[in-house]
Amino acid sequence: MTLYALLPITNSVITLVVGLFLLSRPRNRMAASALGGTALLHSAMTICLSLALRGYPEAVALPYLRIALAGVALSTALMVIFSFYHARLDAPLFPGIKRVAVPLFLCLGVVFAALSWDPRLLEGLIRSGDQWSLRFGPLGTPFHIYIIFGLLVIFYQLEQNYRATAPMRRIRLKLLTIGIVSGAAYALVLASAALLYHAVAVDLLVAGSLVFPVCWVLIHFAVVRHRLLEVDIFISRHVVFTSIATVAVGLYLVSIGTGAYLIRGISGRWDLLVTAVFLSMAVIVLGLVLFSERLQRRIKRFIHFHFYRYKYDYRLEWNEFTRKISTVHDLPNVLRKVIEMISETLWVNQISVWLYNDRAGTLSFTMSRNLPRKAEFLRRETPLVSYLLERRHPLTLNGPEARTILETHENLCQRFNIAMVVPLKSGPDLVGMVTLGPGMGGVEYTEEDAELMTVIADQASSAIISAQLIEEVAASREAESFNKLSSFLVHDLKNLVSSISLALQNADRNITKPEFQKDLLATLTRTVEKMQTLIEKLSTLPKELELKAVPLNLNTVIEDVLKSSQVEKIRNVEISADLNEIPQVQADGEYVRKVLINLIFNAVQALPNGTGRIELTSYAADEFVHVEVLDTGEGMPEEFVQKQLFRPFSSTKKKGLGIGLYQSKAIMEAHGGGIKVHSIPNRGSQFILSFPIYRES
Repeated sequence: MTLYALLPITNSVITLVVGLFLLSRPRNRMAASALGGTALLHSAMTICLSLALRGYPEAVALPYLRIALAGVALSTALMVIFSFYHARLDAPLFPGIKRVAVPLFLCLGVVFAALSWDPRLLEGLIRSGDQWSLRFGPLGTPFHIYIIFGLLVIFYQLEQNYRATAPMRRIRLKLLTIGIVSGAAYALVLASAALLYHAVAVDLLVAGSLVFPVCWVLIHFAVVRHRLLEVDIFISRHVVFTSIATVAVGLYLVSIGTGAYLIRGISGRWDLLVTAVFLSMAVIVLGLVLFSERLQRRIKRFIHFHFYRYKYDYRLEWNEFTRKISTVHDLPNVLRKVIEMISETLWVNQISVWLYNDRAGTLSFTMSRNLPRKAEFLRRETPLVSYLLERRHPLTLNGPEARTILETHENLCQRFNIAMVVPLKSGPDLVGMVTLGPGMGGVEYTEEDAELMTVIADQASSAIISAQLIEEVAASREAESFNKLSSFLVHDLKNLVSSISLALQNADRNITKPEFQKDLLATLTRTVEKMQTLIEKLSTLPKELELKAVPLNLNTVIEDVLKSSQVEKIRNVEISADLNEIPQVQADGEYVRKVLINLIFNAVQALPNGTGRIELTSYAADEFVHVEVLDTGEGMPEEFVQKQLFRPFSSTKKKGLGIGLYQSKAIMEAHGGGIKVHSIPNRGSQFILSFPIYRES
């Protein structure tokens, strides 16, 4: 027996042992059976090769080579099956491809195995000296194309699986991957040569008897050492997006190269100029496409929707949301980050955030994206707030549970274009809610969207509570500093009183002197003005407000304030009142007057050069009576409104103490209402006071 016959026998023994071992694996039976079946086929193929080469180089037995060729067709199909089953992919790149590829390659493998006896596939043998080659007929071309495509599928599946495996676990797949890829690469060389030359040298087949045993030993060692065929692998969306983007860029560059080649062929003497301009424009277009955030979002959404059983990678979304929300600590920025994250994740463009005040029993509009920014309140008794207090699962307004809510809040749902309502809860306590408009492209929300929003809402609720606690701590510190400042101010007041007492004591001796009379009058005037201003602004601040609330019509209070303040008589100031019919509220008239007077005087002082317009409006909406004070003054920056406007000692006025609005906010909250502000620099400000409607019950 020649060396050409002995080498395949050695290969046969090794692959037979590996094949029997793989078939005995208790777990992942499909992958083990496919890989073990491939090993047994290789063992049979090498035995046939050994029998065919018994008389080599004088003679070669063609029938045994036909049997080996049938084994090649079947083993390719089995390895394709293995590539799909050796890892249980939670989110495969193409969810439906396995259902198509596996039966397709299996059928083709059986067909080509049956055709191995057809002369049109393997015509025969040709000899050149001592070298023999297999000569393929017309069916050889589709046969080798089938082999090459099968090997490419195997390469692609192994590459995706390896890249998607955690780095710490890749060591378990390394030897298995090297063994399979090495054997498949040699098979690809043989198939490519046969496709190109319609023939393959017998020496190359014998050389495989040295290559394939090494590959099967690596596979056997990997399976035994690392207990493989039990590995769970998840292909991340980032890997899919990167792969698709790389393929798309590659196809784009190939098409550009083809276009440049065609241009050079038809442009004559202008070929260099036209080609240079064409390639430059193509690179610019590629740059615009690669850096288009909108296109990236569309591609990612397409991938999520079409390539994955689940739309979201919850681990990735959770980490990303946590990372973004941990960079901010004040409430306005926390809410902005929540809106931004929801918009990017669910691809929705209309979002609003509402916060719940448990003491007042109201849910108030706080921030939004692409929605009206007008003060809105919902009472505890309304169906929507009742749902939020009892449930924590998001509510889609096309579901059966939303019928009552839609009937009661139809106007609200239309104005805010609400498609989903998400409760913000911390344990059993309601923190607020998030409303979502329809998804871009008209895609309806699914149960998976609701589940993701539940996860985001839990995290957002914790961040909002933390921000509120930080604000409360800051407010308590401000109150403490205010108390200290008050003590200094009171001390200054005592000093002013003492100076007046001294002046009066000297009056007995100097009262007849004109100069003394003039100085005394000026001192008294200045001192009284300072004392009255300070006492009025500081008297109620450190204490808890004690309201004497009675049923009250706010229109009457507004008319009284306008009359008593004499503001209508100020030159160059146009003031108007649009007082609509409104129900009564439960309020303390004196405190309400203080708030209105403060807002009106602030509006007058904000008018540029003392010239402008002030409008007062009253109306009822959503279980509240609202009073708006609008001016055409200098306005305020949004950052100042969000962070400093209602804090003590913060003012945009040169001589302002920054106490009036702090006091007004405390008064409104004591009434169970609120005060909202919208301001635009150089255009004016709008203050909205909201009082709960009085119910006799």
